[in-house]
Amino acid sequence: MFSDTEIKFRKNEQLIISRSKGVIIFSSKNAMNDFQKFYPDHNCNLRLLRFATSLPTYKHLDIIVVKEKYGILGTYFMSPNQFWKHKNHIVILEAISALKEYNLNFQVVFTGSENDHRNKDYFQTLKDYVELNGIQKWTKFLGFISRADQLSLMDNAAAIIQPSLFEGWSTVVEDTKALSQFIILSDIEVHREQIDKNCIFFSTNSSNELTSIMKTVLENGVSRQSIDYSNNVTSFGKSILEVLN
Repeated sequence: MFSDTEIKFRKNEQLIISRSKGVIIFSSKNAMNDFQKFYPDHNCNLRLLRFATSLPTYKHLDIIVVKEKYGILGTYFMSPNQFWKHKNHIVILEAISALKEYNLNFQVVFTGSENDHRNKDYFQTLKDYVELNGIQKWTKFLGFISRADQLSLMDNAAAIIQPSLFEGWSTVVEDTKALSQFIILSDIEVHREQIDKNCIFFSTNSSNELTSIMKTVLENGVSRQSIDYSNNVTSFGKSILEVLN
């Protein structure tokens, strides 16, 4: 997913950091473990700081109006990710393609930057897949939208889908937790570390598993357990003080 030049640059930067005597802050235990695996002889001090999200006001928005604004019809899933290759959007498109045969009424709404300087053709390959497989009816690419609109759409979605191959500590997952929303996400270690309520995992590259889960959600809905996210925010604040000390 990176050029040889960028890989070399990144590894060199990491090596310099590992030889420093400073403090390195990691957003997840998973990322810290990776660092220790690749740089076992590091000289720096490692600290863990799992961030919490802060949501702006969005409840004043009428979801009917927001949906009309973006041409969203009926029930929909939401995948609010940048269009970077490791975000693994293709597995969602494959699942949509498989769901065509069931004639279900739904859409998947994608938001986020459509540019990736590391893989300039990535977004176009997704659009090509949509056209080639005739799934335009079920797919909505919105690009960047306002934060309030995004949260309103996330809160009212059938579920959030987070299919990433790799994350440090996912903002999408934190937003979902803060909303007490349900999320369908790839089964990677950091996701397991980050969330254990209102969620279901699928094998990272298994569009068949994702198809089955999406079909079940569309037919039966989900049960959203209320989460007191203020505890996460308080814990984040305490962690900042611990890191600074």
